[in-house]
Amino acid sequence: MSTTGPLTTIPNEGTTYKGWTLSQERVFIEELVHKRLTLQLAFVAITFAGASSANLNTLQQLGILVLGGLVTTALALATARAHEKLEIIIRTIKEADLDHPVATISGLASGRGRYRLVGVYTPFLTAGSVWLCAGVTLLTLLNVIPFWCGK
Repeated sequence: MSTTGPLTTIPNEGTTYKGWTLSQERVFIEELVHKRLTLQLAFVAITFAGASSANLNTLQQLGILVLGGLVTTALALATARAHEKLEIIIRTIKEADLDHPVATISGLASGRGRYRLVGVYTPFLTAGSVWLCAGVTLLTLLNVIPFWCGK
């Protein structure tokens, strides 16, 4: 099955693949996006807690922040990819079955959906905040800016 063509090449709601419908795939991908985003936010909190530990020097803080930045960026990429799949599934369901609850609720909701904010922008903003802190820590280590934590 080609996924590079128009959305009509994706099976509609009535089609099952080994007992798996598009609605079941939507639920699975929604939960996957949620779990990945939750894991990323928890990892960001752990990274900041570890980096702000009182008995670490600046080089150790930088190491923790760089490692945290790498992991949170990887999680952001994975979350954004899963969210892209979710958008395709939701759009396909809405086009294929106007009576589907997703299509009905989308039609009743006012304005444009804001779920892209959660699934794409939030993961990259949190990863960016870790990298920003790593950059400030590196500049502190290089004595470009004064040590701003008051140690």
